[in-house]
Amino acid sequence: MNTLRILEISWLLFGLVGIGLCIYNFFDEGLVAAIWPLIFTLIAAVFYFVRRKQRLAYEKQKKSSTVDPE
Repeated sequence: MNTLRILEISWLLFGLVGIGLCIYNFFDEGLVAAIWPLIFTLIAAVFYFVRRKQRLAYEKQKKSSTVDPE
């Protein structure tokens, strides 16, 4: 598994943990306590989509460079 895929999965896991913390804090302490995990989750989601886009572009470039034109 390449580095971009590992980073993509790690950002996805951070986002899922952030969602869990947000839900827990919302029901335990209220909306004000849930804002920071929500912000963390949104940042993780942005990084996830950026890494995913980079990985897909890299794989597409790698695939097109391995095909030899005849």
